[in-house]
Amino acid sequence: YPLLCELSPDLIMVHGLGQGKSNFDIAKYLRKQPSCVLVGDMHMYATLAAEKIKSFKSGIIDAYNKYCREKLYPFYKKVFGITTACVDYAIKEYNLPPQKVELLPLGFDPNMCCYEDKEKISIPCRLYG
Repeated sequence: YPLLCELSPDLIMVHGLGQGKSNFDIAKYLRKQPSCVLVGDMHMYATLAAEKIKSFKSGIIDAYNKYCREKLYPFYKKVFGITTACVDYAIKEYNLPPQKVELLPLGFDPNMCCYEDKEKISIPCRLYG
């Protein structure tokens, strides 16, 4: 929280809708700085969630993380799912309003960039997908 106050951001991007105590710090900051915009991205989808190994310990951790995530739900202006399955999962499993969830696929098109040396960009894209 002290770092958020020091940096005084006007936009916070939460990766994966956040985990743990940091969500409480973000919520505290947003209550004091209501003009700050909070957005998040969503990588989880139903099949992936079902594949996670379940144990008592992981169940406790999942419950804690769910409790922490829910502290930020009212503050999100937008949550971006990287696939349609992620969008559906965010709406169904996290009960986020559909109007707050939008598809933003991962990807990069070097032809759409205005860089001087597009070849330096396109080589790694071809090598690593």
